[in-house]
Amino acid sequence: MEPWYAATAYLKDGAAQLSDFHIDRTKVQDGAIMTYVGNKSKELAESFSHMYDIEVLSAKELRKSVNKENYAIIAH
Repeated sequence: MEPWYAATAYLKDGAAQLSDFHIDRTKVQDGAIMTYVGNKSKELAESFSHMYDIEVLSAKELRKSVNKENYAIIAH
């Protein structure tokens, strides 16, 4: 599963968007999961983790998590 689709599949009532700290800060809230691709995105996502109780994952970590959950569902 591609990272973009993994992110949208993993999220409930969420969105996959992050471009600017000042624009996006009003959209971030406790309990959010922020996914990054690349060092600049990681830096931005981690800056939000100092303000909110959020989970920060790389796209690779998110993809593995989604694939693992989907496998567990299929296996049952």
